[in-house]
Amino acid sequence: MRKLRPALKKISGVKDVRVDLKHERVIVTFDARKTHPPDLHDAILNSGYKPAPVAD
Repeated sequence: MRKLRPALKKISGVKDVRVDLKHERVIVTFDARKTHPPDLHDAILNSGYKPAPVAD
């Protein structure tokens, strides 16, 4: 997960990235006017992880 956080943080509009190792998930807070979910999806894939969308 070390390479995932920086990859997500460098995307314009990403406000916060929280890693939850216990539940094996990453919570990304972003400005939808500046960032699009496909950009987040691609960054996760390129970091070697499988994205699974979950909205609160």
